[in-house]
Amino acid sequence: MEEKHELMSHVAHQLIVLNFILELAKSMDIHPRGCVAPFFNRIQMGEKQYMEAFNSELDAFKERVKIRAKEKLDKAIQEYEEEERQKRLGPGGLDPVEVFESLPQILKDCFDKKDIALLQKVVAEMPQEEASYHIKRCVDSGLWVPGGGDQSTVGDDEGEEYDEINEGALEQESKKESEDGKGNKEPEKETDKPKQVSTEEVD
Repeated sequence: MEEKHELMSHVAHQLIVLNFILELAKSMDIHPRGCVAPFFNRIQMGEKQYMEAFNSELDAFKERVKIRAKEKLDKAIQEYEEEERQKRLGPGGLDPVEVFESLPQILKDCFDKKDIALLQKVVAEMPQEEASYHIKRCVDSGLWVPGGGDQSTVGDDEGEEYDEINEGALEQESKKESEDGKGNKEPEKETDKPKQVSTEEVD
């Protein structure tokens, strides 16, 4: 989406002008073309009550447009993030970023250093049930690839071989942390050009 705040303000102003002319024509029971001059005469004369009503309606409409634009932008961001999450899911359907964040710090350090020997040592020293739990999640997320490298085993209960760290999955985690560290800057809001005369609801 592109930023179009000035365009939105201009179109919103034109829309409210049109609505006021239509309302004036309705109250005077004449064709709207006959109310253009009377409307602008009242604006130029600066009738306080009339101007307050006009500005109030204009501000309310622009606020509704901004709220709707934010909702659409937030939805687009959520859809994009979900698409990215689906792309990085491991063979077991787990997200490597989420799995990495759930690991004990000592295991995180092993993955950060990409030290397979240290990782095997740490896993071997952990209680078997805890080690099996973390190893399975690492494999299911793609953080740890079974049967790679020199095929060293880590002693889990099924005797599977795990000796290749998935660096691509780790890069996903590093990228996510880098983006989070930028201050979680909120995307600038943008608006769509109103397409209807009615100001009761912005679709």
